Amino acid sequence: MKRNLSAEEISRMRQQLDADIRIGRLYPHEAAKQMRQILRKTQAEFADMLKLGRRTYIDFERGAGNPTLETFSRVGKL
Repeated sequence: MKRNLSAEEISRMRQQLDADIRIGRLYPHEAAKQMRQILRKTQAEFADMLKLGRRTYIDFERGAGNPTLETFSRVGKL
């Protein structure tokens, strides 16, 4: 079962994610997975939020497939 995160925990996780992205510590698919986890969404729910096909998002998060610039753009807007 998912544990509810406090606002403070979410804020700390977002700040760490931002720092990791800025210094290039994460690949785009790793950053997307962390964003999804911070939002406490399943892969299917996150794909729906991004208006992406579920398979497209799942492959992207796994670092597989061949994401388009549009896919990168949708994930990056978050």
